[in-house]
Amino acid sequence: MIFMGLFDSMKDNMERRQRTREYLKSAKEYINDGEELYQNAYEKVLRRADKTRDAIRKHVEYKKDISRRLGEKILPTIENFQVPDLTAKIDPPFIDGKKAGLTTFSNSFASAVCMNPIPIPSIMDLFVSEEDYLEARNQRDEAKQFKQQMKYERERLYEYKDRMSMITSAISEEHNQIDALMEKLDTMTGKMKSFEKSGNHSTKEIEYMKAIKKISEAVCKLLSADFLNDNLEISDHYKNIMEGIEQINCAIPSANNITDSQIKKIENINIGW
Repeated sequence: MIFMGLFDSMKDNMERRQRTREYLKSAKEYINDGEELYQNAYEKVLRRADKTRDAIRKHVEYKKDISRRLGEKILPTIENFQVPDLTAKIDPPFIDGKKAGLTTFSNSFASAVCMNPIPIPSIMDLFVSEEDYLEARNQRDEAKQFKQQMKYERERLYEYKDRMSMITSAISEEHNQIDALMEKLDTMTGKMKSFEKSGNHSTKEIEYMKAIKKISEAVCKLLSADFLNDNLEISDHYKNIMEGIEQINCAIPSANNITDSQIKKIENINIGW
């Protein structure tokens, strides 16, 4: 009987040691998995951030070029005509990194991806007692929780990755919309130059010149609007102006055939706040 009791005790100890090894093995796997999935997500977000930052830098230069074109070609043409409601001068906007989103992106991204420190559970290597068995089980559970926290952090990073994709998509869409408007402005100002610079103008000519001014103001508003908010999202102000610009492009589908009825539609379009 003594021998059987001793044998049972040895068997229990062996099984307990085996379970302890399994707990520790699982704990290490949970920790390694958690660290790996977070690191992979972090590296992907950093690569996306580099591309997004580069896109915003190019976007700043694009805006500067559009502002220059407005100041050299479009706005001087408007100023040459003494027409009611056209007397207020429009200045080409000054473009800087803050308005175009570069400063906001750089400042907000660093704080957005910063993770509050999460302690990595420590895993023991030696175990000899009942207490070690219980501790190993606790460490397995803590490591499992650690992996879950890393999954949450990964999803948080991917949310910002998605926001950066929206930023680059918005930049591309702005280029498309502004390029289309500038082509129409070039065509319209070319026609406007054929009008008499002084004297009486027909109602159609005045409406035409007012449309040019309104479109120019819309472009200037968009160029000078704050592109991003502190959450790395497209600002509501910017979206509001973009909506008006899209309506203008819909009202005048092509620069090659601008009709009087299309010009009339411009009058009722609201361009932002």
